[in-house]
Amino acid sequence: MMTTSDDENEPDNMTGGEGHVAVDWKLLQKISTIKPQQQKAERDKTIVCTADHNTSKSSAAEVHHDNQLFSLPPKSEDCPTCGLILPQLESGKRYQPCCGKLVCSGCLSEAVLAAAPALPNCPYCKTPAPRTAKEALRRTKKRVDANHYPALVYLGGIYHDGLYGMPRDYKKALQLWMRAGKLGCTKAYNNVGYAYWHGHGVKRNKNKARHYYELAVMGGDVNARCNLAEFEELQGNMNMSLKHHMIAVRGGEDGSLSKIREYYKNGYATKHDYAKALQCYQSYLDEVKSNQRDKATNILGDDFRSY
Repeated sequence: MMTTSDDENEPDNMTGGEGHVAVDWKLLQKISTIKPQQQKAERDKTIVCTADHNTSKSSAAEVHHDNQLFSLPPKSEDCPTCGLILPQLESGKRYQPCCGKLVCSGCLSEAVLAAAPALPNCPYCKTPAPRTAKEALRRTKKRVDANHYPALVYLGGIYHDGLYGMPRDYKKALQLWMRAGKLGCTKAYNNVGYAYWHGHGVKRNKNKARHYYELAVMGGDVNARCNLAEFEELQGNMNMSLKHHMIAVRGGEDGSLSKIREYYKNGYATKHDYAKALQCYQSYLDEVKSNQRDKATNILGDDFRSY
């Protein structure tokens, strides 16, 4: 993604955004009323499992907020075609505007190779691939009109990056992501946080960026958790950053594994932390790997890489 001139060493791992997870939106709505300034007081404290009965309502809400923030994320979605969990890497999955499904690159590669040199059918619904960018946009906008939130996030990414011949429009992208977030797409809130962090379509506001990153994290978005980890590192809160990376690596984030290794070398993480991270990442690989996905990378390259 593009960054502004003053973005050096700042979080920048928001991606195009097709994924989503189920989440208790009534709970998030309650949490979202807590202003970022109120959250700051609890930021560097040890996470408390239960609040004292005499704690003020405000403090109890903040403790509840932190409990939600550092809870383990829900299991990743499965590919509707092969049944394996979808990879964390964006190159390992593709949004299909014909049916609105997110399919893994392994299944898509099989369709591509079987149809070559012709265009492939969708691995899930078997609809022929669009022959033009105009047709792809038409299908996407049809789903947007039906309030299909993965389509909203996908179209927002198109406007943000100026893809398929569309003019770059940060404000339109932000509107689509906000709409998707309100409909239940946690990944959309990561993208909204990115927009506020970099001032894309809105006045730059790091407190609001953090707020939306946290909403995405509480819904299970791994990329948003990495953004928060980087934010904490920039603030010098290495223990908080490590907590986020330790959870992100469970979701398959290899960048977090590299960070934990770096923290271990620099004395910010223990040998046990690094060993645990390696174990968690290997467990993720055991779930996500397949011969079909390996074949996709070997033949079609990194654009189809799953891990």
